Amino acid sequence: RSWFIDEGFAIYRNPDAKGETPVMEVLQHDFWGTHLNPPEGYNTHKSYRPLVTLMYAAEWMLAARMGFEGREMQPMRLL
Repeated sequence: RSWFIDEGFAIYRNPDAKGETPVMEVLQHDFWGTHLNPPEGYNTHKSYRPLVTLMYAAEWMLAARMGFEGREMQPMRLL
């Protein structure tokens, strides 16, 4: 994969951005997939961007359905 540093954490390692998290839970997470009120010992950046995260999830799922499995975010990079 040719992920940039932020893409790896914000998308590839984030179940919210891959459509694996229910929408109502995504609305309670920061941009990186951490709950906005995390348990003790965890931190959040409080960077709340649910629409961006949901767009990543839609793009990830659409690309997978179009046969880009393993290269999910590449079609949008072409635009």
